[in-house]
Amino acid sequence: MKRSVLFLIAIIVLLGAIGATQALAYHVYSAPCGQATGLVGLLQTLHFAPTANCDVVKTGACLNPGAICTIKNPVSGKVNAGKCVAGTAPNTGKPNCLCVPD
Repeated sequence: MKRSVLFLIAIIVLLGAIGATQALAYHVYSAPCGQATGLVGLLQTLHFAPTANCDVVKTGACLNPGAICTIKNPVSGKVNAGKCVAGTAPNTGKPNCLCVPD
């Protein structure tokens, strides 16, 4: 019983660390345009992760790659300028759009 509880706690910590790493990468280098999924989406909903205002199509790809965008960081209240960059989601391979700071 004690061993299975410790194993469960270790798995939860490991998954949390993986998700936090992904969220930190979004937070430090860029911001997803629109609502993200997974842990980053949860952090956006709770106003802990930044959002950006690039125009996207239904598939999630950038409508105008290279366009000027703004990154709003809800924690600090700062707004940074950037450019819309097309990419692919690391977990799913689907197209996505990020606002990368200048």
